[in-house]
Amino acid sequence: MEDADTILVERVLHIDQTADGVVTIDVTQPRALPVWQSLSHIQAELDGGNTRLLQHDGWLATPRDDSQLSEAERSGRDRAWSVIEPVVSAGAAMYDPKARGQLIASLVAQGRASKPTFYAHLSRYWRGGQTISALIPRFQNSGGLGKARTKSAAGSQKRGRKAKVEHLTGRAVGINVDERTRGLLVKIGQEFLETKDQLTMTKALEEGLKKYFHIGYDVLPDGTRVPLLPDPNELPTIDQFKYWYGKSKDPDRSLIAREGQRAYNLNYRGMRGESTTMANGPGSVYQIDATVGDVYLVSSRDPRLIIGRPVIYVVVDTFSRLVVGFSVSLEGPSWMGAVLAFEHVATDKVEFCSSMGISITPDQWPVHHFPEAVLGDRGELEGGNADALVQNFHVRVANTPPYRADWKAVVERRFRLVNDRILHWLPGAVRRSLRARGDRDHRLDATMTLAGLRKVLTLCFLEYNSLATIKGYPRDEDMTRMRVRPNPLTLWHWGQEHRTGRLRYYPPEAVRQGLLPRATATMTPRGLRYGQQYYTCDYIEAHGWRARARQKGTWRENIVYDPWASGQIWLSLKGHKELLACQEVASGSAANNVPWAELELEYALSEIDGRREQGQQRQGRIRYDVQIEQVVAEGKIEVSSLPITASNAARVRGITENRQAEKLMERQDQPPESRKSDSRAVPPPPSRAQSIPLFEPSVASALDALVDDPQEE
Repeated sequence: MEDADTILVERVLHIDQTADGVVTIDVTQPRALPVWQSLSHIQAELDGGNTRLLQHDGWLATPRDDSQLSEAERSGRDRAWSVIEPVVSAGAAMYDPKARGQLIASLVAQGRASKPTFYAHLSRYWRGGQTISALIPRFQNSGGLGKARTKSAAGSQKRGRKAKVEHLTGRAVGINVDERTRGLLVKIGQEFLETKDQLTMTKALEEGLKKYFHIGYDVLPDGTRVPLLPDPNELPTIDQFKYWYGKSKDPDRSLIAREGQRAYNLNYRGMRGESTTMANGPGSVYQIDATVGDVYLVSSRDPRLIIGRPVIYVVVDTFSRLVVGFSVSLEGPSWMGAVLAFEHVATDKVEFCSSMGISITPDQWPVHHFPEAVLGDRGELEGGNADALVQNFHVRVANTPPYRADWKAVVERRFRLVNDRILHWLPGAVRRSLRARGDRDHRLDATMTLAGLRKVLTLCFLEYNSLATIKGYPRDEDMTRMRVRPNPLTLWHWGQEHRTGRLRYYPPEAVRQGLLPRATATMTPRGLRYGQQYYTCDYIEAHGWRARARQKGTWRENIVYDPWASGQIWLSLKGHKELLACQEVASGSAANNVPWAELELEYALSEIDGRREQGQQRQGRIRYDVQIEQVVAEGKIEVSSLPITASNAARVRGITENRQAEKLMERQDQPPESRKSDSRAVPPPPSRAQSIPLFEPSVASALDALVDDPQEE
């Protein structure tokens, strides 16, 4: 029943339609008694919306069998029932205050129980739904469960078990925790434990005592203030701190504050399910993830070059745990790395293994299909990157939240297999233990190439698919009945036969056109150039493209390329549905089908070498320029130190005469040997005071015109 001021919750105990009466009791009041009301009035209240029937009864006693009760609970229930049974047996009369009062008075006179006891048991019986279970003692509510025991009196007796030192000395040790102290202990825990500092309980308490329990400061000679603490018997103990902070803290909130939301989600949250339940058969859901391999590689073109650690992508079928594809490249965790793995998913594994010299049958790796859905990381499969999968191959894409590797536990376990089973034993493997001084750098032991590691991983995954036993695999009723072995290859074949088919096959050409990266190449007289490599095909040769490029100039064409292999690209022409395969032109600089990542590394190293040479050349030019500038500066100083007596016009008119005189001086300054060997040698010129010309003026003018700068004239 509801009104503007109060909300009353009543239980209907009895209805008498002939008398238009109903008996109710307020279930919220421990000592409430039954009340007679008008049935028609309550019906009107229900119709008017002022009163409503509740669907949930929170005060109804929970029925419990005797086997669920303790001996004390059974005996308490039976004693209470034996007291009120005569009243309850009176039927509707027990709701009449006068009749009930007379009956209880007679029972009290008989010594059955006191009047308050009768009404206490009856009230519990009525409010609990008028069942015997309502009389079961509520021991769980006894003792003030959840109420803090605090005392504010400073001189009150110390609570709790006496310490050993108190038994020996008779002196109480420690303090009682009052409300103020309890609040401070909780505050200390929140301030010093729920942080990234990773303080211990003891250290947090010490910091809190210095801040909140000091009684003053001791000032050092340099002015530093040192908090002074009272006697240890006047301070809370570490056990009291653990108890009161532990009672108040929210474990989840504390862990999030201390470890961070990311670590909490990954390591501390409750386990809510098993990823296999997402898939009902092979191909329902694939999981993809990447890791950096724990091994250093070398270049296949020049094994002396260490190219770093590879990025390994693995794609796993969630239902069978079968490894359906992988990639090994130098591409960082990105859409490009995921593309390589998906391209391998759709690759015929027999042909793939044959290209590496491994012979298998189709049943040993029967996967060249796309799934119905794929679960990956936000980085690789988020945004426009995933459009190729969704639009071209109708694959639904789902992304896990950030830093939630536990949502892809199936594929994450494969990385442990790769590292522990294979990579840690290869030359150049990363050593997790600390190296001692003088130990050899493990990176110098690297001998594996990308192609070699790809072959090793292929053998590793073939072994896993055929031989591994998946511990704890959640087999359903059909699998248990048919005794299906929890092995990836066995589960895959069984799922194809007994589960809904979700696998989708696409031709390799369609996969290349839909997934492999696109770029533009330049048509040149030597061939179609992409990067620093040249390619050609029958179409290019038949249409004379190389000759046309030499005659009319280069142009651009769209291509598709495979990052795994540089020996082939595909020409994408307008109006052609199929891609045209172009092979590398044979030459001394041919790449020999090495991965593009290694070629790009070579390009980068060549560019670095070129820049180093440019730097050396620049430094050499700077050294000579400085010397040249020094010579020029000395000439300016020498000229500026001499007085100029002639006018500018006179200085210009004397250029020819000065030139001839300088020639004669140069010849005179030559060593005697060079003068003897010079058939053109002439006698020393007369002094400038004699002014005797060597040639006629007309001849001298003609000679000067041949050697002098006209602009200077």
